[in-house]
Amino acid sequence: VYGLGGTFSIVDLADLVLTRQILNTGFQNLVNAVKWSGESNTVVYAAFDGAAILYDVDRRRDLRLSFDLPFASAEFSSDGSMVFLADLIGTLVAVDVADGVEQYRTPAHRGPFLLATDAAGARLVTAGITDRTISLWDAATGQRMTTLWSGATSVRAVWFTPDDRRIGFLDENGTVDFLETDIDALLTEARSLVPEGRALNAAECLAFFGTEDCS
Repeated sequence: VYGLGGTFSIVDLADLVLTRQILNTGFQNLVNAVKWSGESNTVVYAAFDGAAILYDVDRRRDLRLSFDLPFASAEFSSDGSMVFLADLIGTLVAVDVADGVEQYRTPAHRGPFLLATDAAGARLVTAGITDRTISLWDAATGQRMTTLWSGATSVRAVWFTPDDRRIGFLDENGTVDFLETDIDALLTEARSLVPEGRALNAAECLAFFGTEDCS
């Protein structure tokens, strides 16, 4: 729980007992994203004005960072060693939690987007709210692996299934759908449905891969 006065509280969900309170982090900016990593016991605060804090809960120390980006969301890697920040103009930034050093930044979408990490920490999924695409990324390098989906509706939430084999998303109409993340398996299935030797047409590419261009 994050308060406007800069207080961060950790509450046990089993009995709703306050287990830890960090008094006044000193972060008074407009905060758009707060996430806690249980693995590294670190809290990240990301603000609209580009400020960010990595707070070590055990040591009660913070690492203050400054970017020229209006942050909208944040997500930790599965082991808590990296934090991924998404801004309102479509930039993805990866930061090392230990020292706050920026690992990479890359244009991900045209406008604000959502993000999630897989259980292994190897991949990121991003979903553009305005450009209506969902992409899969290499978390270590920031390289786009593929665009999985491009639709007519805006995405409101995105996540990996527990086995990391599919990506779930919620669109603006309240519909939940799932995408296959194993591209090789998907390609094999697509090829099995067309005559041997014929390339997939635009409609088939769109149905399987979310884009009319299968090249």
